[in-house]
Amino acid sequence: MALVLGGVALNDFVEAGDARPAVHNPTGHTHDPGHTHDPGHTHDPAHTHDPTGNTRGTTAQADSGLGRAGETPRTGLSAAVGLPVPAAARAAERIPAVELAALEVLSTSRPPLEGEPEGHVHSLDNSITEPALPPDIQRRLDEQWALAVEVSERLGSVEAARSAGYVQAAAAVPGVGEHWIKWSLVDRAFDPAHPSMILFQQVGDTEHKRLVGLSYWVYSAAEPDGFAGPADRWHRHFGLCFENGWLTSQGIADPSECHGHWVNGSDLWMLHAWTVPDLDNTDGRFAEVNRRLCPSPMGRPDIATCDPLLS
Repeated sequence: MALVLGGVALNDFVEAGDARPAVHNPTGHTHDPGHTHDPGHTHDPAHTHDPTGNTRGTTAQADSGLGRAGETPRTGLSAAVGLPVPAAARAAERIPAVELAALEVLSTSRPPLEGEPEGHVHSLDNSITEPALPPDIQRRLDEQWALAVEVSERLGSVEAARSAGYVQAAAAVPGVGEHWIKWSLVDRAFDPAHPSMILFQQVGDTEHKRLVGLSYWVYSAAEPDGFAGPADRWHRHFGLCFENGWLTSQGIADPSECHGHWVNGSDLWMLHAWTVPDLDNTDGRFAEVNRRLCPSPMGRPDIATCDPLLS
């Protein structure tokens, strides 16, 4: 029987005997910044990328946000884990019932990870150059981007985001911001008009927060065909543990080790899209980190300060 959330049937991904393959790929996939795709943007599932954007080793190493000795400093969602869950995030009514039900489905519809999962960390070697595209592909990209920008304008305040069903899911990450998730949109195919995550940043020392970009977290057995062209940079996070919808750890292979909702993550792909005009990312609109959001100890943002140990 299909579960219906908010009028939308979720049988695509909750039915027993789901035809999706069980993906057990703990490669911590990331893109080589120099890597280019075919302009038609079709991904070969067997394609392997440069693994230098990943760290191997213990969960503690992965969660630290640090790479191997001598590597370019990195940051990522791992910078937000291992922190105490704020009291406000423990409130039972924090997550709308329909969104909590979607998280429950996501948590129980995947098997344990095989092998030792890796924590993805966002490379600070971050620049993406968009190549010239054939007119039809450029037109499709422009249409998709316009939809994403419209969503950013509509969900630009915390109040609007909450009304739409988004809840904060992690502490702020330097260079990225706070991830706010709408759980009923996770685990679906890519749709530029319906991001499952939005990114907020606190404004200075005030309590005010502003939307700084979007984040798509979508289901796909292989790297998704997202925005038209080769520039969108997708990555994954493996073995995530959420307590009342708040990220507490990642790199957890066995769901029994998570005291909350465990998310496999191996078939969920994430993309950041910097859609706010006055915060356009000088490293590219799909770069993983936005240097404009890095700490500014000398009066201007410095991407080096986005290393978790320096922020």
